[in-house]
Amino acid sequence: MPHPVIDFHIHIPMPGAWYPDQVDLARELNHDILDERHNFANAAYLVNYLAEQGVDYAVIMAEESVQVTGLVSTEFVIEVCRAAKGPLFAFVGLEPLPSPDAKERLELLARKPWVKGLKLLPSYQHFSPSDASMYPVYETAQRRGLLVTFHTGSSVFRGTAEELANPLLLEPVARDFPKLNLLLAHSGRKHWYREAEMMAQRYPNVFLEISGLPPKHLTRYFPRLRDLAGKVVFGSDLPMVPSIRANIQAIRGVFGEDASRRVLWENGASLLGLV
Repeated sequence: MPHPVIDFHIHIPMPGAWYPDQVDLARELNHDILDERHNFANAAYLVNYLAEQGVDYAVIMAEESVQVTGLVSTEFVIEVCRAAKGPLFAFVGLEPLPSPDAKERLELLARKPWVKGLKLLPSYQHFSPSDASMYPVYETAQRRGLLVTFHTGSSVFRGTAEELANPLLLEPVARDFPKLNLLLAHSGRKHWYREAEMMAQRYPNVFLEISGLPPKHLTRYFPRLRDLAGKVVFGSDLPMVPSIRANIQAIRGVFGEDASRRVLWENGASLLGLV
């Protein structure tokens, strides 16, 4: 039976807001995605594009990483979600981090419609995710029912502190905030697949978010992946992907009908409170 699809990790392609490395990679992976004929800043256009790719709901990541990739602001992402009137959700950013007022900023953002979570990039923003200075942010997110997505794994962008992208650095956070759901974006890409898998197995509040990973290689990266179908969430990393539709089809091939329903829809819908 057909079911909706949630893409839990997209970016709004904005050449004017991204640094050259980001723009070059997007064009390498999806050569015409940044052409002027695409207007992803227009909510109606974005929703229609996603529908053509087989996506019914999507999470847009704010990208507040002025040291590495650029600035696609939280306010802009929230406005696109507001204009879409339903199928798009915002994961906000906090920059700089750590910061004495980060907790207060998140508290204000959490009150806005369409905000469902927080996107953190320790290796881009150059902070340890388990540092005590971040605990007030996590406490606020847990109390407000927000999800938190962490960038994990490798990156090609200059200025990345890759040692801060190890999923094991999140173990104290997962343990100390058991009601805070954490998503491992890119699932420890390249260096730490085993560690990401262990975190998802060990902690009920940790999920593998598989954006940026070729679906055909998933079972090589994670030999027990099918047993973890209840802890896996689909994401594409638009625009860093040639075809979302092709990835969705590949996920169905990897997981089979029942498990792919969980990965493409049920797990994400539960986290977002859609079901």
